Amino acid sequence: MNMQKRTLLTIPISFSDLAILVHVIDGYLAYLRGAVALSQKYVAEIQRLQSLRTRLVSVPPKIKELPFLLTTAEVEALDSAIEGFMVLYRRNHLPSKDRDVLLKQFGEFRQDLARMSLL
Repeated sequence: MNMQKRTLLTIPISFSDLAILVHVIDGYLAYLRGAVALSQKYVAEIQRLQSLRTRLVSVPPKIKELPFLLTTAEVEALDSAIEGFMVLYRRNHLPSKDRDVLLKQFGEFRQDLARMSLL
């Protein structure tokens, strides 16, 4: 196995961020299952996202913020899910200040993930 795929990254995450990420993953999984011919690449990505989703929803709601460990493969899958969500959101929501703010925040989160995976 490629050593890079097992690298663990820690992201600080709040409980509300967890709920948002679960929503993003759910939307992206629904899109992948319905719109993409499932190649081995997408089957593996779906499995990583389902596993990550299971870990995210297992965090007790009493926790306000926690360091959350992600493998490099999970970061890549999460980044794809966020990117896909952003494309769909941009396509399905009329331009507005709220839409722009949300897309900017997701873009910044993706940049944070990219920076951490380079360390």
